Amino acid sequence: MPGALTIDVGNSTAAWVLWEAGVPGVRGRIAHAELRGGGPPEVFVDAWRGSARVGIASVERESVSALLLQPRPEGEPPRTFLSAADLEVPIAPEVTRHERIGVDRLLNTLGWTTQAPGGPAVLVDFGTAITIDAVDAAGRFAGGVILPGATLLSASLVQGTARLPEVEPSPDPRDPAVGHETRSAIARGVGGLLRGGVAHHIGRIRAWVGQGEGRQPAPVVATGGDAEQWAQYLPEIERVEPLLTHLGLLAALEATS
Repeated sequence: MPGALTIDVGNSTAAWVLWEAGVPGVRGRIAHAELRGGGPPEVFVDAWRGSARVGIASVERESVSALLLQPRPEGEPPRTFLSAADLEVPIAPEVTRHERIGVDRLLNTLGWTTQAPGGPAVLVDFGTAITIDAVDAAGRFAGGVILPGATLLSASLVQGTARLPEVEPSPDPRDPAVGHETRSAIARGVGGLLRGGVAHHIGRIRAWVGQGEGRQPAPVVATGGDAEQWAQYLPEIERVEPLLTHLGLLAALEATS
């Protein structure tokens, strides 16, 4: 029986995973320009046409390409667009309405509950933006923080200054403390700023969700396109779940089918 296809449309790329009986198989990441322009890779088109169900979540409907929005041709799988309001994700009483929360953040919470039902957690999603979110002791989304990601922060120096170049930040704390020319100074500065900022918020959120006598320390879980790169330099992160958002999307798709 054909499986399910999950598509997570982010700020700059669309990540997709083909599932067979709940097991992830072929996967990939497509730039928005590929979806809008010359067409997606053949492997994606084959997955799109061959899946029994397709679930799509996007940070904003406008960023979904014409390919994903066009009417379904005869014989192609049904498509389900999921917004934050569509998701059956429990949220803490202090949190505002679902539609005021990014769908990707709620999907991460839902994905985590499929891996470890119950108990608190800190979920760190490394993408164009970095989100660090709390799951409380009851397994509910309890809020979090949003930071600019590495590429976005580096690009801001280019846009806000006259001559600074765009540089890939270096998160490695083993690098020399200072850079001896402009490019290495930016790489050290931006990398250290992000590493320190993420560690700071992880510590605060972990202490907050762990309040209460006898509670175990909340695990810190990383996901997102840059998770593998950054997690190795952040000892606070205990595990990487690269498909956390897709696990939530798959669970939501099954619940709405």
